[in-house]
Order: sequence, then C-alpha cells, then structure tokens
Amino acid sequence: MIISKPIAVQSRTRESKNKSKPSRRTAHLRAMLTQELEGLTEKLDAQATAMIPEANGESDTADLASTFVGQSNLAATERLLQGKKQEVERALARLEEGTYGLCSHCGVEIPEERLMVMPSALLCIDCARRRVPGRAN
Repeated sequence: MIISKPIAVQSRTRESKNKSKPSRRTAHLRAMLTQELEGLTEKLDAQATAMIPEANGESDTADLASTFVGQSNLAATERLLQGKKQEVERALARLEEGTYGLCSHCGVEIPEERLMVMPSALLCIDCARRRVPGRAN
C-alpha cells in the first residue's frame, strides 16, 4: 500500500527542491512583498520625521494639547506600521524557507487569491475564521 504525502507537504517539498529556481508565482510574491516592505519603510521614515516636535517658545495650553494628541496619533500609526513591516519581513523569511503560502496552523496551502490580497497571511481562511469569528486574518 502506497501512502502519499498531503498536498501541502508535497508543495513544500517541491518548493524546497527548487529554491535556486523560483517559480513565477514565488518571484511575483517576493516582488510584491519587497515592494510593500519598501513602502512601509518609507512611511515609517516619514513618521519618524513627523514625530519630531517643533521648537517654538510661544506655545499655549491649547497648542501643547494639540501637539500631544498629534504625537499620540503618530505614535499609534507608527506601531501599526511597525507591526505590518514585521509581518512582511516574516513572510519574506517564510518564502526563503520554503514554507510561505502554507497555513501556520493546519499546514494546508493558502489559496493564491488570498495571498494576492494579503501577501503576509499566515492562516488559511478557515483557520483565520476559527481564530477570530467574523474576521479573516
């Protein structure tokens, strides 16, 4: 009796054998992820510049409060951008390891359509829905 490997394992094995020769899909996804990473890096650089407070000695309480709120919003945005950047960096690492596109929970291959919309997806739709009902991560 011959036992075949699950599809996701076969895909992973095929990818790891062909690491030196990436498929068109892999090359396209790598380009998408790299472009997204560059965009996030640019946004983070702009955020860092925007967070530098202006030095003028004529600030009243309302100006200080407005500056504080603005700085708080910039800091929150920076945290979101940093998190997204880390997701993209992890996706690029998984691409190099040959595990990109496999659900980190169940190991099933994540549909290409999902990866095109959300290139840093770690979970297949089913696992994402189970993890957070009403929201696919």
